[in-house]
Amino acid sequence: MSRMTPPDYRERAKIETELGKNLLVEAGAGSGKTASLVKRMLGLIKEGHCKVHEIAAITFTRKAAAELCERFQTELEKAYNLNCDTVQKERLAQALLDLDQCYIGTIHAFCAKLLRERPVEAGLDPEFAELDEVENRIWRDKAWDSYILEVKIKEPYYLELFDKLGISLAELKTGFEKLSAYPDVAIVYQKTGKPDLKEPIDRLVSLVERARVAIPYPPHENRYDKLQEAVKRASRYIKYFDMAQDKNAIKLLSIFEKEPSVTQKLWLTTAQGKQFRDEFALLAREIIQPLLRQWREYCHGNVVQFLLPAVQYYSRFREKHSVLNFEDLLMKTAQLLKSYPEVRQYFQQKYRCLLVDEFQDTDPIQSEIMFYLTGENANEQEWQKLKPRPGSLFVVGDPKQSIYRFRRADIDIYNLVKKLILQSGGEVLHLTANFRSVNSLGRWLNPVFKKLLPSEGSCYQASFTSFDTIKPDEEGTESGIRVLDIPEEYSNKDEVIPIEAEFIARYIRWAIDGNVRLRRTPRPKDFMILLRYKEAMDVYARALEKYGIPVSIAGGSSLKQTEEIHELLQLLKALADPQNQVHTVAVLRGLFFGISDADLYSFKEAGGIFNIFAPVPAELDERVKDIFFYSYEKLTEFYGFTRRYTPAVALEKIIDELGLIPYALTQPLSKSRSGYPYQILEYIRRIESTEASSYSKMVEQFGAILEMGVEEELNLLADEGDSVRIMNLHKAKGLEAPVVFLANPAKNPNIPPDAHVKRVDGSSQGYFIFTRPKGNFNKEVIAQPRLWDEFASEEQNYADAEEMRLLYVAATRAKNLLVVSRCLNPKKQNLNPWLPLLDNEEQVESLWLPEIDKGYSIVQSLGKEDVIPSHLEKVQTELTQRTAVLAKPSFILSSPTGIKVDEDKAQILRKSGGGQDWGSAIHKVLEQMIKGCNDIDTQILLTLEEYSLPLERKGEILDFLDKFKNSLLWQRIQKAEQTLTEIPFTTKITNDSPVYSYLKAKNNEPVVLSGVIDLAIKESEGWVIVDFKTDRPENQEDFQLLEKEYSTQVAIYCNVWQQLSGENVKKGEIYFTFLQENRVVYSC
Repeated sequence: MSRMTPPDYRERAKIETELGKNLLVEAGAGSGKTASLVKRMLGLIKEGHCKVHEIAAITFTRKAAAELCERFQTELEKAYNLNCDTVQKERLAQALLDLDQCYIGTIHAFCAKLLRERPVEAGLDPEFAELDEVENRIWRDKAWDSYILEVKIKEPYYLELFDKLGISLAELKTGFEKLSAYPDVAIVYQKTGKPDLKEPIDRLVSLVERARVAIPYPPHENRYDKLQEAVKRASRYIKYFDMAQDKNAIKLLSIFEKEPSVTQKLWLTTAQGKQFRDEFALLAREIIQPLLRQWREYCHGNVVQFLLPAVQYYSRFREKHSVLNFEDLLMKTAQLLKSYPEVRQYFQQKYRCLLVDEFQDTDPIQSEIMFYLTGENANEQEWQKLKPRPGSLFVVGDPKQSIYRFRRADIDIYNLVKKLILQSGGEVLHLTANFRSVNSLGRWLNPVFKKLLPSEGSCYQASFTSFDTIKPDEEGTESGIRVLDIPEEYSNKDEVIPIEAEFIARYIRWAIDGNVRLRRTPRPKDFMILLRYKEAMDVYARALEKYGIPVSIAGGSSLKQTEEIHELLQLLKALADPQNQVHTVAVLRGLFFGISDADLYSFKEAGGIFNIFAPVPAELDERVKDIFFYSYEKLTEFYGFTRRYTPAVALEKIIDELGLIPYALTQPLSKSRSGYPYQILEYIRRIESTEASSYSKMVEQFGAILEMGVEEELNLLADEGDSVRIMNLHKAKGLEAPVVFLANPAKNPNIPPDAHVKRVDGSSQGYFIFTRPKGNFNKEVIAQPRLWDEFASEEQNYADAEEMRLLYVAATRAKNLLVVSRCLNPKKQNLNPWLPLLDNEEQVESLWLPEIDKGYSIVQSLGKEDVIPSHLEKVQTELTQRTAVLAKPSFILSSPTGIKVDEDKAQILRKSGGGQDWGSAIHKVLEQMIKGCNDIDTQILLTLEEYSLPLERKGEILDFLDKFKNSLLWQRIQKAEQTLTEIPFTTKITNDSPVYSYLKAKNNEPVVLSGVIDLAIKESEGWVIVDFKTDRPENQEDFQLLEKEYSTQVAIYCNVWQQLSGENVKKGEIYFTFLQENRVVYSC
């Protein structure tokens, strides 16, 4: 067979010719899955099977969609230019004209498209917003906090219950997050009786006491064995805690759940050591382990009963705010198609051919959608009974690359769909030709995977198919497989990873310096470093940077560990609450200002106040005075940003003023770090576009993003395309590189299952355990379903099978050279996740490591000349000139609260107890009272909790409300023709508007004005606008300054209301809540 003819050419031909048949194409690694999809789409167009707008191609990622779209357009153009058939040429020409009407994208975007087209039948707000993973995390956290608050107020029983069980509500949050990801699964639980703990505890206490007196003091050899340590810890626990309380008894039992190891010579006598080893082991096996299992089963029913309403609460929370997460998009689309035959028929006519890529790793609900859109019987509601219309379905996948079970991918569903396609008259094609890897890799890997994969597939595992490489090794080039041996003296992970990273970086440096051939001289982009886990990516990146090698990271963000991002969050918190002196001090002594503790002390001793609006003491040393003048001035400027601009714009300006990007570019992992601020900013912008936002909310969102981290790195430098890629294995699927290193051989995947989902006969049942952290790296089970050991064993079978598939994915990324790391230390060899890849009868060759004496830096390696100040000035001038036009704004963003009239307001000292959160709480409670809230007590508690204010201040708010009810304003509200509260607005103000004169805009640019009107009441002579102010100044005379300051805002509100409503505004008033007094500050 010629090199140009792959061994599976007959199968490939069917992709283009069998257009009237449904096909499932099992395409091995490097077999050209994208090319298969393109050929099918091209064939459908050329043969007139369907038009381009009738095609929907579903991809796994947005990146894959962009690649498919580009390839499809290229092939359409090529076919049009080469085709001589008049009819086909016309079809191709029309397809090119209508290409933008062809859907090519992810399943979630496709579902959103369907739902937006038929929102009424789906029961959705037509303006619903879609949540990505980070946004979903933020919304989920909000819902959890709100749910917990309601439980504390309305169902305090749970607080008492979980306290008795020794479980905190905070420890259940991960369980809530887990269950929220499975809305289509019925969570199985059973209420069981509480086991009796008294007799087992009495036996254990007695045994501990007997063992304690057999422990020598001082200890033999100055050490204790594991059992002695456990006995001593248990003895202290018994002494200080009440064993009659279940939670204490369970903790004591847990100490001896595992059979402890004993060193007999460390006991008073070796016989005692042996005796107590046997007694504790017997007690663990026969009493403690069964008892703890019963206890966790008892806890499981209570935990699930508590968490399921939380999951439902979050579902209602999303519905209330018209937002959908990924699971919502899938489930609501499936339900829409299932429940409305006419809708199903409509979309079947619109999309006559459905193509699905990477099907082995898609969500199980996608199968339902797929069959509803292609099934012949529009009235059949059970998707497994549907028979796809001939030629309507084309599915590409590779069960050997199914690696996303932790993200709901299910190989059982893949096998079911395969069976259904065959039963409907379809066909399964096998593409085995590999166009990626050289023959030497195929010769090595085929016998390896023949051992690792079964000859016939099972419910757990895909069958072995040959790895038919057709690319010959080129003489004189590096190819095949190599092993990178870590010397035996490196025995722990903290030693192994740095030396391995050094070896890899040294080899890559030597290679790109021209000492290795890969069909051409290698470049950094020709190398990929894969890790089984996300940890330690920064170690490899720093080693590469040491040798001046550009690097990019994917799937292992270091965002959480980045100092400047944490410092930025601290700054944002300080600006959100300038009265909080702790936040202010943290910022002053932090990265951005770096004021020493000695200078901070001098400032305080001189009577200084850590408040950016307070004066700097005149008697301070001039040096220290200058430092604080500058710091307070800069912080006041930043504070002004938060008042004048939208939160996202304010954040961007603060990032720019701090010089955060240039700073990050000077640090290790500069490319990743320089992108983090803008990644967070992009998330904030996205959230801001879907909901009303405030600065304080933005700070919360920033914190949530920082806590979650980001998966994808944003590289701001131009050489991103030519860098060594470091990524975890799950991110590498679909990618390739001439040289691939399988790194970190010192950690083996050994994570016990925590969930098992059983999908049988159209139903899905989920069995979940719940854990909490134990130490830095371990977890402790706090609740488990009955028969969990059986379910865990079944799930472990799936996990073990997936681990073999991960090896397949890892090994098939390399085009020329695959380097597998191995520890020579015998104790570490079993921890190597890559070790099965070396199980071959042939002898593996070691990677030759060069000695590099010359030091490298990034500047040296790139051949750049030294940068001097004049160069920077020249570049800065050029950039300023080029961007002058673009820098000129086409409009200005503003808000009434950001417009300053008198800077004296900044100098007003305020009493404690106020602040932004207190003001927000008062506003919210007033709004609810005016709207007629029936349970104002509960609303007050909810509000105090929401703004993290002491619940004891409820009385203070009630006292304020009582006084407010006796005010003249309250009487006017009761008599008003109409009352509206908290009215948000966004409007464009041009220079011919009466509002424009208040805005202090320059150069006559239009202003986009956003704000919230606290209260509008309609009286007989017109509308009255009221602005609530919660200021609590120290001096009574300062209220006059505040009245002057706020009068402009009220005037703007009055004019905007008149402009938007078209009705007369009689006057504008300020209501000072501290004085319980309203003052007229604007009259029409």
